[in-house]
Amino acid sequence: MSLIPAPAFVLHDAAGPDPPFDRSSGWVGVLQLRIEDPRGNLRIQRFVRELYRYVLYASTSQRIHSAKFAMEDFMLQRFISLVTATLALVVAPVAVHAQADERPPADRYTIAGSFGGVSRPDRLNPSGAPDWQRGWAGSIDAAYWFSRHVGVRVGTTLAQDRARSAPVDGQTFNKLAYDADVVVRTFRRAGQGAVIPYVVGGAGGLTIHPIGSGSSWTTAAGNLGAGVEYRLGRWGVRAEARDFLYRFNRYGYDHTQNQVALQGGVTLSF
Repeated sequence: MSLIPAPAFVLHDAAGPDPPFDRSSGWVGVLQLRIEDPRGNLRIQRFVRELYRYVLYASTSQRIHSAKFAMEDFMLQRFISLVTATLALVVAPVAVHAQADERPPADRYTIAGSFGGVSRPDRLNPSGAPDWQRGWAGSIDAAYWFSRHVGVRVGTTLAQDRARSAPVDGQTFNKLAYDADVVVRTFRRAGQGAVIPYVVGGAGGLTIHPIGSGSSWTTAAGNLGAGVEYRLGRWGVRAEARDFLYRFNRYGYDHTQNQVALQGGVTLSF
């Protein structure tokens, strides 16, 4: 009879020595067992012995491969652990810094628009200073935040009021301020939003334009103020008071005066 496929070994006569077992041959070739020989029983015994040796080698090889795979799996696990630990060391300081910052996620830039009133100028040297009526003021500004607490802001404010004393009695003036400021703030959580009180101060210029007659002029100006913002997500509302200090030196006057702009507005942060 013939068995196909079978291990690659050759049966020899029982009287001869055992042939060498080729472990690298694997399952190749054709095994032919001829038992018409009178010594067929011996040949069958030889076949069983050879088959046992082959199975023993196969199981030993399997254990060797299993040990090899186990070692590779162990090394892979060690590599994964090492990579995980390295990433943790890199990411942890960033996470700690973010946690310490605790500012809203949309908070690198803020733009705002406000509108309100402007007080009568306070005459720092009352003698020889004009009198003024109250007026209105509107402003727009943009801020960049360096950190949770400190930022810079640039903006412009347009105010309009009217003089009430000679020689400019009844004259209406537009006053355009443009300034760069430093903003210092803090955060207080309030439900789903945040309450943000702040102080602001800076310097810039102020252009005064008499409506109807006369020519415009520009003078240096400083400002100092405070406000509070309530922010919910990207949007917020704010109330702010800023005192503008500048020099008025036209129409026979030369004095320093300050005006306070009281405004409320809307903010958008991103």
